[in-house]
Amino acid sequence: MDDIRVANSMPGNHKVLKLEKRVGADGCWALVKLWCWAAENRLDGNLAGLSDEDLELACGWKGAVPLIPVLAELQLLDGQPGAYQIHDWHGRQPYVVGRAQRQEQARQNALQRWKNTTPEQRTEAARTAAQSRWGNKPDPDTRTERNLENFGVKKPGKPDPNTRTERNLRAAGLTGTHTRTHLDATEPLASDAKKS
Repeated sequence: MDDIRVANSMPGNHKVLKLEKRVGADGCWALVKLWCWAAENRLDGNLAGLSDEDLELACGWKGAVPLIPVLAELQLLDGQPGAYQIHDWHGRQPYVVGRAQRQEQARQNALQRWKNTTPEQRTEAARTAAQSRWGNKPDPDTRTERNLENFGVKKPGKPDPNTRTERNLRAAGLTGTHTRTHLDATEPLASDAKKS
């Protein structure tokens, strides 16, 4: 998960206070949303080629006063319409700016690490890592295990002689191991419901 840096002093920053005075608290939130959008879509903070309307859509601005000219006037955006740059983005968001370089470096490191191994060795390394992390047994805290318990679905094991499938097999003269493929196999038969 990626993130951006927001200084603890941001709420008291004179530019942010002026922004709040001019367009309201929603304008301050829209500024943070614009930063988040840029961190996902314009890693270098360069907003060139985007109109004011594009930028307002990116940050979800719905206010009556146009936001982007106010951000530019307060020098939270540098440049001119259609060629804005987020003010001091490289200095305040170095981790975001360097993301592409870090990803490429990680890719190169992985290639170097695995270059003298066979596919079988890589598979075995992945298997070992997975087993050391998760073990061989199902984790009872996983969503799948909890959902099975919540819906009363029994885990595979010995066949339950009271299920519809087992009774149908006995009635048909069939016995032995089989595979259950439907959840409704554990529902009581309609004839059993009438007996109760």
